[in-house]
Amino acid sequence: MKKIVMPLLSVALLIAVIVMVVISIADNKHAKVIVLGNTDASVISMTPKEYQCSTCKMEIEQLPYAVEIVNNKGKTWFFDDMGCAVSWLEHQPFKDNVVIWTQTEDTHVWVDATKACYRRDARTPMNFGFAAQEQCPQGTIDYNSMRTKILHGETLQDPNIRQQLLGDS
Repeated sequence: MKKIVMPLLSVALLIAVIVMVVISIADNKHAKVIVLGNTDASVISMTPKEYQCSTCKMEIEQLPYAVEIVNNKGKTWFFDDMGCAVSWLEHQPFKDNVVIWTQTEDTHVWVDATKACYRRDARTPMNFGFAAQEQCPQGTIDYNSMRTKILHGETLQDPNIRQQLLGDS
């Protein structure tokens, strides 16, 4: 009888521990990665650390670099850096049928990312370096130029580009 009871107690204890861990994880609030039902493709108001980047999985803390992408079915994804958003979107079958919102660094308002201009030397969360501007000062580039540079790796993540734009090594 003892040969059966001890293994059964061990298994029961292990199951109890697993159940407690699962319950404790389920009770924790996690940052949102996707929101459904945004059928009017509007900006979803964000609070730092409430949302998580769909690419790098970091909590979004710096709103002036945040991006939201909404597809035609109202599904919204969140990103902490324009580089994460552009890289992710490039691999989506619906990439040409989305609304892209970004917060501007200069005025802190949400704008259509395709209509913003971008400076290349910002210290963004993932070091891509592109910060949206509502005003377009000299030296900024348009969305398509910014997108091309990200897809070609011409970002502050490249030590040569970083040296050229910031003087950093």
